[in-house]
Amino acid sequence: MKIISKCLLLFILLSVNALAGKEKFPIIPYPQSLTEGTGVFKIDASTTLFLPDNMKKEGQLFQSYIKNMYGIDLTFAEAKAPGNQISVRMSRMKGNDAYTLNVEPDQINIAVTSPAAVLYAFETLKQILPAARNFHPLNVPCVSIT
Repeated sequence: MKIISKCLLLFILLSVNALAGKEKFPIIPYPQSLTEGTGVFKIDASTTLFLPDNMKKEGQLFQSYIKNMYGIDLTFAEAKAPGNQISVRMSRMKGNDAYTLNVEPDQINIAVTSPAAVLYAFETLKQILPAARNFHPLNVPCVSIT
């Protein structure tokens, strides 16, 4: 009986621990993997967007969302640059419409397999932004999402 009680207690503790991440990052649908980092990336008026030419429409949708929701006007960069940039690149990872999203203190890197994956990555990014409007600068928690 004690073994069953200990096993049940262990199961409950593991379940609570697994749910804690979902409460802190209530992303729908919840990603396959989410690892919390340290620090934040600050989105402000100097933040730029870099996307391949065939994904500019998806970038414009995200740009419009940030402008309408937070009043921050992101500009497009002609090239990938270090620091204060949200950059998207094509990748050959497995899966249709797959993406990885890595938020670091100095930049956000998104790797995608298709233009649709860009939309999915931006939707995930929107869900980890502060809910309050006109929140300046926007502090995005550092995470790695697949």
